[in-house]
Amino acid sequence: MNRLVSIIVPCYNAEKFIAETLDSVLNQTYENWECVIVDDGSTDRSSEIMRQYQNKDSRFKCIFGENKGVATARNTAIAASSGCYILPLDADDLIAPKYIEDAVKVLDERPDVKLVYCNAEKFGRKKEKWKLPDYDFNLLLSENMIFCSALYRRADFDQTSGYNPNMNMGYEDWDFWLCLLQENDVVVKLEPTYFFYRTHKKSRNRTVAKNLENMYKQLYLNHKNLYVDYIDNPIFVLKEYEKLKKKRINWF
Repeated sequence: MNRLVSIIVPCYNAEKFIAETLDSVLNQTYENWECVIVDDGSTDRSSEIMRQYQNKDSRFKCIFGENKGVATARNTAIAASSGCYILPLDADDLIAPKYIEDAVKVLDERPDVKLVYCNAEKFGRKKEKWKLPDYDFNLLLSENMIFCSALYRRADFDQTSGYNPNMNMGYEDWDFWLCLLQENDVVVKLEPTYFFYRTHKKSRNRTVAKNLENMYKQLYLNHKNLYVDYIDNPIFVLKEYEKLKKKRINWF
């Protein structure tokens, strides 16, 4: 049916990388896409590069605003989008040419599937296969194995409250998956490596590490009703305690 896919790109001071990211969008074998880029108050040349791509291809749409964080930028982009399917993509990461084509095929053919992602690699400062556990909802409660660039239906997004701005230091994608997915939902992981995560000397993940305890707390607070049955389970509590102890977090 060739449904429209909305690629959602929040951008903050990504002038060194965003052209390569948008080129990976242009290289998609699936052509029925729009790419909504939100400049989240950049102070570098990001906005200029965004406009160049908008002038090059009408499928790019640029939105400019004040710095409010990645969660708000994603919500803004999705609100301005028209696609049946949503694919978030950070402004420094890359997707392989067949990612959207193969992911759309799964969602088109299988209405029972809630989300599609793939194998991934890290590149940049560190180049290696990204070893993520296989998807399991119970495991997702304590560990995120789905990176931000997964394909899902706009109709399912509309049943959530979107990306939560109170996860302003990180884990906003993990928090959203806990909003989007329920225990019996079907999640498909494509076997090919279609996603490439750029690593930096200094990255948002390092900021997350510094605020790890607060992020874990906020995640649990955001999903109290979801966790209540598991927190009463002594096996789950023991596993969580051991994980957090390794991270030197003592609040659980």
